[in-house]
Amino acid sequence: MVRAWIHIRRLADGGSTPPRYKGRSIMICLFLCCWLRDAWPSIFFICPSLKIAITSNPLANTPMAKKRIFTADYEIHASAKMLYPYIQTASGLSEWFADNVNINPEKIFTFVWDNDEHRAVLAAHRTNQFVRFEYLPENGADKSSPSYFELRIEVNELTQTVFLKVVDFSDFDDLGELQDLWDGLVENLKKVVGG
Repeated sequence: MVRAWIHIRRLADGGSTPPRYKGRSIMICLFLCCWLRDAWPSIFFICPSLKIAITSNPLANTPMAKKRIFTADYEIHASAKMLYPYIQTASGLSEWFADNVNINPEKIFTFVWDNDEHRAVLAAHRTNQFVRFEYLPENGADKSSPSYFELRIEVNELTQTVFLKVVDFSDFDDLGELQDLWDGLVENLKKVVGG
C-alpha cells in the first residue's frame, strides 16, 4: 500500500515511473482513488499526469430509499372468476383499491389517492389468475427497477379456498404501515365481493 502511494505521488508530481510499472501504477492509482472516494466522500483527489479528478460523490451522503418486497395472503370467500374483474379492470379497482382509477387509450392506468395521481401499466396478467401493475418511472432509479404490485388469485385444491396473494415491490419505509394499508384495502375488497 505504501509503495502504491509512492507511485501515485510520483505520478501526481509529474515524476516518471519505469515503463514496466506504469500500467500497474495507473491501475493502483485508480483503485485507490475510488476506494478513497467511497471511504471518505469529502475527499478531492486529482492526478494531473493522468488527467483524472475524483471528487466527492454528490449522492454519498444522501440516504436512498431501498426497495423491498412485501407479500401477504388473504382468504377471500369468492370464486376466482368473480374476483378477477375486481383486480384487473379500472372500474373494479376503483371500487376498493383507490379513490378513482382511470385508463386512457394507451392502456395507462391512473390511480388516484387523496388527489395524488400515480400512473401504471398492466405489465402482465393471466385471466382468473393474476395481474401485475408496474408504476411508470418517476426518476432514473425507477427505470432500472420499477415499483410494482401483483395480485395473484390462488385456489387450494383440497379445500377450494380462494386466497389473494399480494406482492408489493416499493420503497415504502415502514413495513408495518404497509401491512395495515393492504389489510384495509383487502377488507374493502371483501365488503365489495361479499366475502
